[in-house]
Amino acid sequence: MAGDTVGRLTVLNRTEELLLPAGVDGLVTDIAVHDRALPVEYGQQLFTLAPVAAMDARSKVAGPRGGDSLPEGCFAVTCPIDGVFYHRPSPGAPAYVEIGGAVEAGRTLGLIEAMKSFNAVAYGGPGLPAHAIIEEIRAADAVEVRQGAVLFVVRGARPIG
Repeated sequence: MAGDTVGRLTVLNRTEELLLPAGVDGLVTDIAVHDRALPVEYGQQLFTLAPVAAMDARSKVAGPRGGDSLPEGCFAVTCPIDGVFYHRPSPGAPAYVEIGGAVEAGRTLGLIEAMKSFNAVAYGGPGLPAHAIIEEIRAADAVEVRQGAVLFVVRGARPIG
C-alpha cells in the first residue's frame, strides 16, 4: 500500500527506508535481492509487485491491521514477534509449507529473524484446529512482519495419515 516500508537502503553508512510511492499497491511476488548486505546498482530491480485481485491490498500487508478478512471456516496463524519472515530454512531450500499442504500442531511454518536470532513459527495454539490445510500464505519471503500480522490462513482438516 502506498507509503508502506518495503525495505531499507544504506548509502555511505546512512540508512533510509524505501517507501512505496502514492498510487502503488500490490503483493510482493518476487524478490530479486535476498541478501540484506548485498550491494545494488542504481536502477536495479529489487522486487516485483503483483496487483491484489478480489481482495483489499491491506489484508495482504504483513502488519497488524484491523479487519483482516478470512474466508468462512478458516483460521489465522499470526506473527508472534516483529522481525523478518522467511518461508525456507536457507536460500534455495524448499519452503516449510506450501498452499494446500497439511499441517499439524508443532509443525514449523516459517522463521522470523529478530535481533540476529531465528525463531520458528510453529503451527498450533488456542483457537486453531489440531490438523489443518494451508489455504493462503499472506507474508512474502524475506519481508518485515509485525506482531499480530496474519502470516497464514488455514482450514481445519482430518488428521494426517
